Amino acid sequence: MEATDIYGYLRAHASELGSRILESYPPLQSMTDEVPAELSTLLRAPLPAQAIAIGGLAKYLKSARAARIVAECGAGKTYMALGLAHILKARTILVMCPSHLGKKWAREAIQTIPFVRTFLIEDMRNGGDPRQPHGVLEVRLRKGRVVYEGMQLSLADLRGLGHAGWMQRVPRCSVFIIPKDKGKLSYFWRHALLTAKCGPELGGVINPDTGVSIENPDGGRRCQVYATYTGEKDVNGRLEQVLSAAGLRVAVLRASVPTQKREEWYDRQLESGVEVVVCHPKLVETGLDLLAFPTLYFYQTGYSLHTLRQASRRSWRIGQRHPVRVKFLTYKGTMQEICLRLMGRKMLVALMMEGKFSGEGLQSLDADEDLMAAMARELVEKAGVGESADQIWRLYRSRYNRHYSESETMPSKPLLPSSRQLKQM
Repeated sequence: MEATDIYGYLRAHASELGSRILESYPPLQSMTDEVPAELSTLLRAPLPAQAIAIGGLAKYLKSARAARIVAECGAGKTYMALGLAHILKARTILVMCPSHLGKKWAREAIQTIPFVRTFLIEDMRNGGDPRQPHGVLEVRLRKGRVVYEGMQLSLADLRGLGHAGWMQRVPRCSVFIIPKDKGKLSYFWRHALLTAKCGPELGGVINPDTGVSIENPDGGRRCQVYATYTGEKDVNGRLEQVLSAAGLRVAVLRASVPTQKREEWYDRQLESGVEVVVCHPKLVETGLDLLAFPTLYFYQTGYSLHTLRQASRRSWRIGQRHPVRVKFLTYKGTMQEICLRLMGRKMLVALMMEGKFSGEGLQSLDADEDLMAAMARELVEKAGVGESADQIWRLYRSRYNRHYSESETMPSKPLLPSSRQLKQM
């Protein structure tokens, strides 16, 4: 039979392709191999295909640190994962799942693993709505429904018990289930993850299996965010709301904090587990060492090159052991982008004038004025409004000259600059 497409080719050579796959990738657990004896102690017996998959996973994890179960809907992936943990004699099982599957995982665990204690982690933080379930709550199966019953702990209580204290209270296998939208990888989990000791992710929280940084919010690193419209617009307050809603611990440094107490203010925020600090760059532009915040975000830059350069070096200090990253956020095609481009040009000029030494000194006194003039020139000459601006000036000058032509007090020289003079300014 001649194959005219890929589907016909696969049908025609299915047998040969299957044999080649088995030769290249022999299964770890075949139909003739014995399944692990621990499967017989489960409360529900596995199907033959499930037993083979669990046996293969157990063999694979003898040399690997992670495994993935890929199967169609209804194949029993939850059951196979719990069965695998059982035969590996896991004393503690952590499950992170979508919010709507938390109680389903709890029901499966209770119906699968003998003598298991199952807990739902309903919240990671203190406080919250008292009318809603909160903390680490034990659940049990009553008349086919998962209900809250048994131990009730806060996360601080759980950590305070320690491993030995927990094993005394719960000597058998325990399953902790947390919805992924509530399990933000903040400082609560830092003790359970690895921190890179060298390499490009130095100081960041990394995945122990892949060595790749866990981005939260920037590779597990604390972040300093700068914004300049902090008065009437109160951009800092809005950033605090947005970042807090995303599950980050945020603090805002206000000008009301005295300058001599700002270093102590930062120390208090670090002790309370703050991950992101938002402030105006002028509040920290001189003197402060922000070694604990190796990532700096400029949400807004302002117009002072001196302030920009000083604030961007708050983490690049003697004693810094982590890679420092400075990032600028702009909307493409806006005056904000033009401002940032002009700031970059001005910085290059300043570096050339200084021989690439840092610090702008007295040149910063007229930074705002020069930058605004440059932005005006860019707007008139490059943003597509130059022609219309010239027309307006010509119309205004003609009316001005006509007015003074009818008066005896008309000056001998025009008081308004010409279009050529405007472009040279």
